[in-house]
Amino acid sequence: MIEFNPNAGTQLFRPAIQVIRRSEIFNRESQRLEQRDLLARSAAPRSKAVEEKPIGLAWPDQLFSLSHLAVPFAPNDPLFGIQPDMSVDYGWRLGQLAPRGEKGVLQVPLEQFMRLNCNPFFAYQLERMRHFVAK
Repeated sequence: MIEFNPNAGTQLFRPAIQVIRRSEIFNRESQRLEQRDLLARSAAPRSKAVEEKPIGLAWPDQLFSLSHLAVPFAPNDPLFGIQPDMSVDYGWRLGQLAPRGEKGVLQVPLEQFMRLNCNPFFAYQLERMRHFVAK
């Protein structure tokens, strides 16, 4: 049984007086498992006031969280992407591996292959960084 916690992570966002804008992405609070919309919570520099707004994105099918390793890689990354750019060939496509076979044969734990190696929200993240740099 999969247990869904729509409030997971909300305890992490406790804005304090800070010199930078801090934004974090959260699941929209809902009791419905199919509700996968995301919103951004931000605190402006030197403010404790939190602004909350939808970002127009939702979790892709079969995904529920990001690994810290996924953050800097786009879905079309040739090595780590789940939809890799096939014009670049590094050999293995780590983002597409879905091993099947007998237990205990691999030296790498199967749980390792369940981790998401790319960021489905990379385009949003890149747009935010470009906006910041352009200021």
